[in-house]
Amino acid sequence: NELLGSLRRGLLFGVALQAADSGALQISKEQRIDLTDDLALAEERRSAADRCLDEAVAELDQHGIETCVLHGAANAALDYNDSGIRLYDTLHLLVSSTQREEAVTALVERGILRSDGAQRGSRRRTAFAFLSKDGVRVMVYTSLAPRHFGATVEADVLFPSRITLTPRSVTLSALAGEERLIAACVHARLN
Repeated sequence: NELLGSLRRGLLFGVALQAADSGALQISKEQRIDLTDDLALAEERRSAADRCLDEAVAELDQHGIETCVLHGAANAALDYNDSGIRLYDTLHLLVSSTQREEAVTALVERGILRSDGAQRGSRRRTAFAFLSKDGVRVMVYTSLAPRHFGATVEADVLFPSRITLTPRSVTLSALAGEERLIAACVHARLN
């Protein structure tokens, strides 16, 4: 079903079930069962991503490496009345380009990121993909936009306006409202 496929890609199971409960979305009994099952699996992946995020941010803090959480956890905590409906299974961390190698090395040495999953590339790249020890995809960015996008917005420019939040046991920093909107637009355009 095309609708279920779109919901799966967007991890919108909770939103879809709320819409169905309110009568705004008509779904069959079988679709409800599928959505409920998919929601349970997505919540497990979100929990794994949250654990990985807390470990990564705590480790980078110990090394004095500034970070900023993009998308996922930051949006859930700051942009939703019910943060539980915002599901995510990937971490998006923004670090300074001057501290990227140090950040990745610290996370690999601590065992948070798998060394075999590390993609080390040229200094001109602004996004690097990794896998955590639990299979969570971790994206490390040095800019909000890739170089071919027209203009980069480096981490160091964004760090002074960060806000902090503590959704669980570790205090995270996230982009301020306008910057989160820009990041979401760039992310949506690229995906």
